[in-house]
Amino acid sequence: MESIGDQDAVSSDQRDTFIVRDPVHDYFVLPRQLEPIVNQWPVHRLRRIAQTSVASLQYPSLTGTRFEHSLGTMHLARTAWREIWGRLPQEQQNILSDVVYAGLRTPPSVSDDQLDPFTAEWVEDRLEFRVQFGANVDIAIAAAGLLHDLGHPPYSHALEGFFSRNAHILVDPNIDFESLRRSTGLGVAAQFHEVAGLRLAQSLDWSAVRHVSKELVFRILLGGPHESWVAALHEIIAGEVDVDRIDYIMRDANRAGTEFGAIDSSRLFQSIELHAMDSADNDSGVGWRVGFGYRARSAIETFLTNRIRYYQWVLYHYRVVAANKFLEEALEELLALESATPESAVDEAVSTLFRQLRPNLAYFDAAAHQDYTTQVVMPNGRTRELVYRDFDSVRTAAEVDDTVVQNWLKEAARRARAIRSSKAGTSYLPRLAKIEALYDAVMFRAQNWVSLWEDEAEYASVADRLRVSLVEMLDEAGRSLADISFPEESGGLKEHRSLEIINLADIQMVLASDPARGLNLVANRFLNNIPNVQADGLSEVARHAQEPWHQMASLTRAEATKSAEARLQQRLAMMPLQPGSVRVDWIVSFQSTSAVKGGPEAVTIFKGKKQGSIAEYSTMVASLNDVTSRYPQLFVFAVVPSSTTVDLDWLAIAARDHFIAAFIEWVNSELDFVISNSFFI
Repeated sequence: MESIGDQDAVSSDQRDTFIVRDPVHDYFVLPRQLEPIVNQWPVHRLRRIAQTSVASLQYPSLTGTRFEHSLGTMHLARTAWREIWGRLPQEQQNILSDVVYAGLRTPPSVSDDQLDPFTAEWVEDRLEFRVQFGANVDIAIAAAGLLHDLGHPPYSHALEGFFSRNAHILVDPNIDFESLRRSTGLGVAAQFHEVAGLRLAQSLDWSAVRHVSKELVFRILLGGPHESWVAALHEIIAGEVDVDRIDYIMRDANRAGTEFGAIDSSRLFQSIELHAMDSADNDSGVGWRVGFGYRARSAIETFLTNRIRYYQWVLYHYRVVAANKFLEEALEELLALESATPESAVDEAVSTLFRQLRPNLAYFDAAAHQDYTTQVVMPNGRTRELVYRDFDSVRTAAEVDDTVVQNWLKEAARRARAIRSSKAGTSYLPRLAKIEALYDAVMFRAQNWVSLWEDEAEYASVADRLRVSLVEMLDEAGRSLADISFPEESGGLKEHRSLEIINLADIQMVLASDPARGLNLVANRFLNNIPNVQADGLSEVARHAQEPWHQMASLTRAEATKSAEARLQQRLAMMPLQPGSVRVDWIVSFQSTSAVKGGPEAVTIFKGKKQGSIAEYSTMVASLNDVTSRYPQLFVFAVVPSSTTVDLDWLAIAARDHFIAAFIEWVNSELDFVISNSFFI
């Protein structure tokens, strides 16, 4: 980031900016109003947070950071808003301005008792509010783009589930993710980094920020009800085709050396539109929807196609999935060592040792940062109230980055090697060997593991071998559920049972005709804890069918998935691969994705006075979910413990055969749980 140079040679507008030189977007402007935000510790922490976790093990140049991505998102958010505002008719500009004016005069969305000074002054005069509206939203949406990824933990998405599940250990013993999420006002679908990001955004020193509507920034970050003005502004940053995704696909593809970043962003921004429409869901009677003009169809097709190819070949490449999962699993093992039940004094000493190794990982404060007051006696003898904030804790939290986790793992692996080589009499030796093996695979790309399938063809082959047994089990489970009788007053449970029967029957039919797609549905049901009525996710029936499980689930998504993965890993570990063969550690990962969203989240296309989803106007887009539904979503790896030698070619074959037998037993046990131990009984 640099100043643009000779101030006498530039316009007055340029004097209020910095110029950023970027390999993706060339030169772009950083408004000086945002400089006090950029230069704060929590934002600079993103310079040391990997954008794509440990994907550089497979793509060596894929070493970008969340900081550069956040700057790019900020730039594209301004670009999108300026295009939208410039094309909005004057009448609709005035309507939008008035709706936002009324919204900002309601109680603040953040923890403050009153509006920030800039917003309070801005809403004093309605006419002046209209005059300044376009420019002030421009800065606010830029700030929201800059802060949208502020809450990512070290190594980004690779450790998001780890931090979500263990927030009470890593962040604050008095909180859990769900209570934290509710305190921010975010919905049930919110990810951990979004919740942490709001807390971090509140911890910034906003007193140093001038000419930025803090209230509007937080409204955009939070989002709002469907078709509300705040939902529309939020969708620019976090929608189906949004500036966040446009930037990271272009940026990551550029760094990875792939062709997937060839997106016609110019056409997308030239075609982005904001439309006002009649809406019964809003008190004003006016709804707002962000979409694209009809001429953008080809650009959207390219974007959605390249996005799923990027997921397939980069983010969900089996080696990338393995590296990210090995990192997470190694840290989970370290936490488990801390709290394991000791069988001897040596075990207790080992647990204590690893407990002491864990660094401070509280990269945000679970409670919103507050200003404190104290009474100070002035030289003239009068007492004055001094307001201050504990910024030392903010700085300490901002030092929690990838390096902290990396050093923790390095030292833990070194201690594990030392304990194992000393022949210490501890029952934790297998766990220590696993930590070493995972560390070697992540840090040194050690070839000490195999993936049970490396492409769609191998996955489909395994699915086909599972097909007959799974179909028979699902059929039997459906009939067992149908035989359950309920008291007359149990109408709700009957409905839930019916949904599950429909779900299992649907999976059964898909498995019989399309094994790879069916195996994904089985994995999604039992590893992701969400029943699917249809594979493509576009059905209204499917979406409603999921609601009871969301409402009745006792675990968060991250906890439920990890628990199910652990059960499958335990089933795989119950017996050796072959009599007398080596012991391996099993790692399971479920990675669900869809190419195109439906319903309210679908990309909107405006064609004259008509509007519809992109799938209605593009047969190619409509077919993407069907194609991607066969991509592997279930990943299983066999890791060879340290100091063990095995032929990896033999291991790959033996592990696959072993998995097929163990997976059938695991699904059977999961179905037994659904029938005999769930809320149906």
